[in-house]
Amino acid sequence: MASSKKAKQKHSRGVNSRTIAIKTAGNRADVLRFVIFVVVIFLLLAGPFYRGLYFARELLAVHLVSFALFTIWLIVRLWQKKYRLPTAPLDICLLALGLFYFTSTLWAINSREAAGEFLKVINYLVIYLLVFDLCQHLKIEKILSFKEAEANYDQRINVPLTVQILLIVMVFSGAAVACGGLAAVSGADIEGAFVWGRLFSSLQYANAAAIYFLASMYLAVGLMTASKNRYLKIFYMSSAILLFISIILTYSRSVWLLIPPLVLLFAAIVGRGNRLLLLLYFAIIFSAGLPASFAAYHFFQEGASLTAWALIAASVIAALLLTALVELYLFRLSPAVKVVIAGAVLFAFCIAGFLWLQGELRSPLYLEQAEGQKAVEQYIEQVVSGVQGEKPYRLSLEVKAEGFSNKDVDEEYFTWKLAVLGIVADKFSNEYLTSDILEHRDSGIGEWQKREFAFKTPGNIRRLSIRLTSGYPGIKVTFRNVVLHGTGGDKPLRFYAHRILPAELYQRILLFRTDLAEEPRIAHYRDAWQIITDNPLWGYGGGAWNCLYPGYMTKHYWTSEPHNHYLKVWIEAGLLAFLAFLGICVTSTISFLWIIKRNPGSTELRLVRAAVYVAAISLLLHAAVDFSLSLGAVSLLLFTLLGVGRSLATGEETERLRVAGKKLLNQGVTIAGLIISLLLVGYTFSLWQGYRITKAAVLAYNQKYYPQAEVLLYKAAKFDPQQALNYSLLADIYKYRAGVATDRDEAGCLMTKALDLARQAWEKEPYNTTYNRKYGLILLNTGEVEAGLQRLKRNIELNPFHPDHYEQLAAALLAVAEYHINADETKQAESFLRQVLELEVHMGRYHESTAELNYYLGRAHYLMQEWGNAIHYFLKLDEGNPHYGEAQQWIALLKDQHN
Repeated sequence: MASSKKAKQKHSRGVNSRTIAIKTAGNRADVLRFVIFVVVIFLLLAGPFYRGLYFARELLAVHLVSFALFTIWLIVRLWQKKYRLPTAPLDICLLALGLFYFTSTLWAINSREAAGEFLKVINYLVIYLLVFDLCQHLKIEKILSFKEAEANYDQRINVPLTVQILLIVMVFSGAAVACGGLAAVSGADIEGAFVWGRLFSSLQYANAAAIYFLASMYLAVGLMTASKNRYLKIFYMSSAILLFISIILTYSRSVWLLIPPLVLLFAAIVGRGNRLLLLLYFAIIFSAGLPASFAAYHFFQEGASLTAWALIAASVIAALLLTALVELYLFRLSPAVKVVIAGAVLFAFCIAGFLWLQGELRSPLYLEQAEGQKAVEQYIEQVVSGVQGEKPYRLSLEVKAEGFSNKDVDEEYFTWKLAVLGIVADKFSNEYLTSDILEHRDSGIGEWQKREFAFKTPGNIRRLSIRLTSGYPGIKVTFRNVVLHGTGGDKPLRFYAHRILPAELYQRILLFRTDLAEEPRIAHYRDAWQIITDNPLWGYGGGAWNCLYPGYMTKHYWTSEPHNHYLKVWIEAGLLAFLAFLGICVTSTISFLWIIKRNPGSTELRLVRAAVYVAAISLLLHAAVDFSLSLGAVSLLLFTLLGVGRSLATGEETERLRVAGKKLLNQGVTIAGLIISLLLVGYTFSLWQGYRITKAAVLAYNQKYYPQAEVLLYKAAKFDPQQALNYSLLADIYKYRAGVATDRDEAGCLMTKALDLARQAWEKEPYNTTYNRKYGLILLNTGEVEAGLQRLKRNIELNPFHPDHYEQLAAALLAVAEYHINADETKQAESFLRQVLELEVHMGRYHESTAELNYYLGRAHYLMQEWGNAIHYFLKLDEGNPHYGEAQQWIALLKDQHN
């Protein structure tokens, strides 16, 4: 009996010790999860303010942090003995995307860029897994010792506190970025945040900023609809107004077009109980934010920043008051009264809108500037399509100018101006150009006058732009009966669009190109498809678009991205990766629809799920028309939303292993994941070190501290052996040293080393025209003429629209020809000179002008003793050409010697 009692006590102590150990491990794991949670929040808040995490410096730092967090998370999983293989379709799609990006690095045409893209994709997978786990397991109220009643900020939203905080942080992040962008519009010095009259924000790209704001706005509206907490409602509505105003001021047409269908989608999926309230919130945001955005922008441009901010603040206050009225209307009135009030308000809005529209359209067509205000050219414009080229047209109008004439004071003074501009398509690019067809300035003051103007359209015209302008304060100009007379009949010009819409909105919408075949973005898609069809299955590796597209262009343009993330993925990692990325969108939608049908939960939970889904789907849809997901901050937002959405579509039971035999497999996979994560940390740290050292080396190189730069470049190459820039700069340094070396043998050795380094740079980026050119020139300097010329010819194949490539090849061919002439090898020299002459024809296929070749063509004809042709090309050089002085000497010599 005694032995039995001792055994029981021993067993009891063992059980208790294991229980204590498990609880301790659980507590430590919770603390580690909380640390991960805090860092994820920091990334969400800080990411947009570091240039959108688009550039290597910021991206590598984020990769390093996220992979370190992932390592900690896997250790926690092993510690708690929780092992689970990803089983959801969304998990599989993300894992497959990462796998295909990894395999694409094996045959990538730019191995360094491919490695960078692979790290980006894995980083997003890591963020998704971390957020999903945090939302499932982190109990913040337990970590911070909150009482259960105090743990939930909003009692009505039946979701974990971790999820609530993440959603609030995402809304706050969007609102903070929006405020920074508005500050830049008002004149604050924020680099790249306000460019070309558009709000770019700290993301430094208007379209990416717009979709970032839109996703945050949908979150804010959804959470506001679900919330009962008055303070959170104030925060959500204020944020939504700021976000909407910022969306408008980005002038992003693609995002503007997404707003209506996504609002309707949102309303369709939230359920009947909240649909009306949601739509009313959107109506408040649009009605308060739209007028405020254009009015504030006008005052910002005028320098009246305080007035602009006051308008924005007034729109926020008005929205909050309307929100209070809406909630009073919905929750405290009887259904019959609600219907009557809703009908009356809708009718009043329609009548007010109709009367305003009639007033604007029936009012005289006039421009007026008050005395004392800053002189600006106010104008109204109408774009006329269907215009025929090489045809005569007449424009008739009646005009009346009133005010004080300032003609004697200012020679440039005019009371009104008529300008007719032709919008023509450039033959060699996807851009539209404007040509001046007619301009008339008038300084008359008096009664109504009838005027008529005749002009002829150019041959390649697409549209006409008719502008009527008022130039000076104190003048009021009124126009009527403006008619365009042409071969197709008379066309009255009403200027309706420009009269109704704010000028900036008119410019963005009405001047959208009508000929979609010439839209540059369509050209991007067309060329991307051509690249894909040449290798549809496997892809070319990360960064391939930037390497390949110049060789596929049919008309010239410049872009670093194809403006379609789906096509980009296909180009980089092949068909299977494209299907995996497309699967993210499809599986997210199916998962959302499945969960709201199978387990809809409370109406508030459904609202939160819908808000997360619409925010995520807006980012995925916009990725089909732009490269916003190439910015790390935008992708970070997307994959955080996906992780949150995944957690809201599942429960704790997903963590339980139903088959005991899988435990060993899952444990092995977790350990393998830990090893991979450690390797990723080490590799990313190596790239980070290499990047930092390369930056220091470039600085030393630019300051001509070549010995210091050489040491740094070799060190950088050890950390980042695939970075071609290191080898290219080393080649330049050795080439310089060879040029100043006094010993011939030493110079030869240095040149050989330069050649080897230039070759390594070219092998790492064979589609880089700079490295191609450098390698080719060093080959020529070392006597490998054919190989060197082949590199320079290859540059023309890689980018036939770059005039420098023709010029560089022409100079090299001339140098080789002169060498053969000096060696009395006339036939060989003539062969190279003929190649110079052929460049003019080849360049003419891609360029409107071949002026860059005139000097070389003149020299080639001179060496072929074709004196007349030589002078012909030399005379074409203008004074801005660097060879102008030399060409004048050749002309004088030829006239003197050969008349």
